Amino acid sequence: MENESVELLSAMMGGDIDFDLARRLLRKCNGDVQKAADALLEGTAKGMLEETAVIRRTGSLNAIRTDERPRSRTAGRPGTPVQPSVIDLTGEGEDDELSRALNLSMETHSNEQNTRVECDQKSAPPDPAWAMVRSNEPTHSAMSQDDQSLSRAIEASFKDFAGVNEDDTPPLEDTIREGNRPVVLRTESPTLAYAALVLQALFFVPQVRITLAKLSHVLFDVQSEADHTILSLIELYAHMDLGALGALLGNDILCGFEAKPFNGPSDSPGELSSDFLKKAATFIDDYVKLLDENGDRKTQRLFNFRHGSIVLSPAAPSGVGRAFGETSVVSVDVNCSRPIPNTLMSRLTTDLSEYVDGESKHDIIVEPSQVVVFGLKQGNFSSSSVQEPFTYPKSIYMDQFLGENLKLTNEKRVQQQQIRDRLQELATRKQTITRSSDTDGLQALRDSTYYYEHLADARGDPERKEKLACTLAQLQAILSTIEKEAEGIDAEVAKLKEEESKLFDCPELQHHKYDLRAVCIHTGIPGRKQTYLYVYHDGGWWKMVDTEVTKVADDAVLTDTTGLHLGAGPYLLFYSRSLPEDLSTVRWPSHLEDEIRANNTHLIESLKLTTLANADSALSTLIPSSEDKGAQSTVTAQSGTKTESAMDLSK
Repeated sequence: MENESVELLSAMMGGDIDFDLARRLLRKCNGDVQKAADALLEGTAKGMLEETAVIRRTGSLNAIRTDERPRSRTAGRPGTPVQPSVIDLTGEGEDDELSRALNLSMETHSNEQNTRVECDQKSAPPDPAWAMVRSNEPTHSAMSQDDQSLSRAIEASFKDFAGVNEDDTPPLEDTIREGNRPVVLRTESPTLAYAALVLQALFFVPQVRITLAKLSHVLFDVQSEADHTILSLIELYAHMDLGALGALLGNDILCGFEAKPFNGPSDSPGELSSDFLKKAATFIDDYVKLLDENGDRKTQRLFNFRHGSIVLSPAAPSGVGRAFGETSVVSVDVNCSRPIPNTLMSRLTTDLSEYVDGESKHDIIVEPSQVVVFGLKQGNFSSSSVQEPFTYPKSIYMDQFLGENLKLTNEKRVQQQQIRDRLQELATRKQTITRSSDTDGLQALRDSTYYYEHLADARGDPERKEKLACTLAQLQAILSTIEKEAEGIDAEVAKLKEEESKLFDCPELQHHKYDLRAVCIHTGIPGRKQTYLYVYHDGGWWKMVDTEVTKVADDAVLTDTTGLHLGAGPYLLFYSRSLPEDLSTVRWPSHLEDEIRANNTHLIESLKLTTLANADSALSTLIPSSEDKGAQSTVTAQSGTKTESAMDLSK
C-alpha cells in the first residue's frame, strides 16, 4: 500500500519527486497523500522532514539517500572532493540544500536538462547526485499511461493555477454562439474561476432568471451599489440568454459579490463555492425582500429556506422545537465511515435524523425555497481505500424533510431502519455460511464435491469406493443446504431493498418535486479547466469545460466519476422546483432585448467586414501590380501558355 501511495504522490507532483523523499514525507503525514501534496505545494515539507531528522553533535550526518545504486561519475578537477550521494539534513547549510532539492523536485521534466544549481563561489562544484531526479535519467518509465496523463495534467494545472501570463482567451470570431448552445461565463483571473462557475450554474436555474427578469425597474433607477450589482447581473444573464457571443467575461459582477480568490491546494473549491453561493443568494434574497414595501411574503423564497430542529421522545411525542435559521446550501457528508448507500437521499436521511436511546432529533424544513443547493463535503481521502461513487437523481421529492410531514416521515424512517437492520443481519448470516477465514468457503465446498464426484479414484477397493460415495453424499447434502439458505437470503435481500426503495413513494410525500439543473465537478487538481459544469439547457444536458461546450447524455451527468481517485468529484448540486418547459422561458425587459439584438447585428456585421478585409488583404499579396501584369502577359504570350490563376485574378 505504501508503494502505491508513493507512486500516487509522485504522479501528483508531475512525476519529478524522488521516491525516497516521497516515502519519508508520507510516513510523516501518516500515509495521507493529500496532506503530503499540500505540504510540498505550500513549502512546509522541509520543516516536516527536519522534525524527523536526528541531529548528532558528533558531526555524523543523518541523510535521505537519493539513490542506493552505484553511480558513474564524471571526472572533476584535481583535488575536488567527491560529493556524497545524500542530502544533508543536519550539517551546515542544510536549509540551502534541502530547499534546493525540494525546488528541483517540483521542476517539470522539460526543464530538467537546463536546470542549474547556483552555488556560492566558495562551495564545491554542483554534483548531479544532489538532484532528486537526475537530468540524464527518464522519469519513471514504468508509469502507466494513465499516470503519465495525470502527471501532464497536474503540470499544466500548476502553471494555470500559478497565473502564468498566457492569453488563453479565444479570438472574438471563435466565440460566436452556435444556435442555442449554452453560454460560458469566464473571468480573466484563474483564481476566481470557481466563482464564475457558480454564477454560470445559477443562470441555468429557471427560477433565478424569472426572478431577475421581474426586477426591470432597476434598469431605470440605479441609486445604490446594490442596484448597480443587480443591474449588472440582469444584463449579464440577459446577454447569456439572447446574446450572439458564446463566452462572456464576468469580472465586474464577481467583484460586486466580493468573491475571494482561490489561494492554492489548501483551499477547497467546494467550500469556497458554497461560501460564495451563500453570499450571492443572500444578497439576491435580501434585495427582493427589500422591494416588498408591505413586508408581505406572497412570493416564495428563492434561495434561503427556513429550517429548524425538533426532538421527539416518549415524554414529548409531539416534539420540542429548537433554534430556527435560514440557509441556501445544505451540507452533505460524502464517503464518510457510516455503512449506508452513498446516494444523495440516503446521506440526507442519515445527516438530518438521529436516533439515540429512544429519542430522535430531526432537522426539518419549515418554509421551503424554490432553489435548493447541496454542498458535498468529501471525507478523509486515502489512496489505499476504495472510494465508492456518490450518486444523485435527476429529480427528488423534498416532502420527507418538511416539518409538516414529520410524523409520517418518522414512521417510515423507523420502518427503513428496521429494514436496514434486517439487511445487515442477512449479510452477516450469508458471510458466516459462505466464507471462512477470508476465503470463499462455498466455492471450496463445491470444489471438494467435484473432486469426490469426478476425480477421486477407488483404486478397485470396494471399501474405499463406499467411503468415497458416503463422503460425496455428505458433501452434497451440506452444499445443497447452504446453497438453499443462500438463495433464500438473496431473495429476501432483493425483496427488502425493493421495499425500501418504495418506502417514500406515496402521494402524501410527492408534492414538492425538485429537478436537477446543474452540477459542479472538480477533478482533484488545481487549474481553471479542472473544475467544470453540467447544465440542463434547451431540453438536454451540456458539459462546459472552460470555453469547451459539448452536448452529453443524461447518464454522463449522473455517473461521472472524475476525481474519485483523488477524493474529489461533484461538489455542488443545483436543484429547483419542477416547472413545465413553457414556464421556464423568460421575457426580459423589451428595451434590453432590443438593445441586445441590435448589438448582435452590429457584432455579426463587424465580423463580416473584418473577414472581408482580411480576405482582401490576403488577395492583395497575390494580385500583381500593373507593371508586373504587363511583364506577366508578355511572358505568357511568348510561351504560348495560358496561366489560369493569372487570368482569374486580373479580370
